[in-house]
Amino acid sequence: MTVGEVDRPVSLADFAELARRALPAGVWDFVGGGSGVETTLAANRAALDRVAVLPRVLTGVERPRTDAPLLGRAQAMPVAVAPMAYQRLLHPDGEPALAADDHPPHPLRVQPTGGQRLPRRFPHVDSSVRR
Repeated sequence: MTVGEVDRPVSLADFAELARRALPAGVWDFVGGGSGVETTLAANRAALDRVAVLPRVLTGVERPRTDAPLLGRAQAMPVAVAPMAYQRLLHPDGEPALAADDHPPHPLRVQPTGGQRLPRRFPHVDSSVRR
């Protein structure tokens, strides 16, 4: 299946393609792009492309797992939601909608300082985490 044929996402690239299709072009440019001539975005992509995950088959794993540590904490899904202002471009409730998400696997979230509407509470905050 090519990215252009995505119906059921299985990778972050698949999710990005579905988002690109669903969002107005200007919103997608804001979410999927970078600043200026996107030098940092290109450098980050090149660095990630140099990393290869080599699956080990027939190693005796009875039950595959997707959990992994992220920033020293166990995460069911090792993906983080980056800080991004103007989340209301993506959902009418913006930042509070993301903070109120009670559907596992609860990706790590980084709260933006320039949010339009800050959540009153974060239901999944670990009280041992400090600034």
